[in-house]
Amino acid sequence: MWICPKCKREFKNRNQEHSCGHFTIEQVFEKYSSDIFELFSIIHRKIESLGEMQIRAVKNGIMFSVKSTFLALKPHSKYLAIEFACGTAYDEFPVEKCVQVSKKNLHIFCELKINRK
Repeated sequence: MWICPKCKREFKNRNQEHSCGHFTIEQVFEKYSSDIFELFSIIHRKIESLGEMQIRAVKNGIMFSVKSTFLALKPHSKYLAIEFACGTAYDEFPVEKCVQVSKKNLHIFCELKINRK
C-alpha cells in the first residue's frame, strides 16, 4: 500500500494518479440539483447497508472501497454517473460502456437520470 504524502489517502499502487484534497459529500454535491443528490442518497444507503467499507469524498465524486475502490458515484448536471468494478461484461441498458481494466476486471459505466414532470 502507498499513502500519498500530501493528502494522506491510501492506494494500492505506488504514486497512484489522483487529485489531492479533502472534501465532504456536501461539497461534492453543492453545485448540483437536489434531484442528483437524492439519487446519490438512495444508492449510498443501500450500499452502506451491505457492510463495513470506506466512503471517501473526492474532487469529482464519492468512492466506495473495501480493499480497493469498487464503486464511484459522480454527479453531473443532468445525471449521476455510476462506475463499478465487475468480472463480467455487460452491454445492455443502463450500461453506457464497459472497459477492460485488467485480465479479470472490467469497469461498468452507467448514467442515472431523473425524469420529473
